[in-house]
Amino acid sequence: MRHFLFLILLALVPAGIKAQTQLAFDPSNDLPVLFNGQVLKHAWAGGLNYIQVNQIDLDQDGRKDMVLFDRSGNR
Repeated sequence: MRHFLFLILLALVPAGIKAQTQLAFDPSNDLPVLFNGQVLKHAWAGGLNYIQVNQIDLDQDGRKDMVLFDRSGNR
């Protein structure tokens, strides 16, 4: 019986430790972003998450163009 109680307590301890060590993150979009003295309205909207960078000659001018592909949005 003592071994059974010990195993139960041992199983519960890591869950309690994990719950106490997680940090809370509260994003704040209230910070103004200035560009050339103008406040950008939607400065925190959008973005690229998981990009792949490739090179291809899209306009056939003999120079490679940089192409970005966002794998998370398939764009």
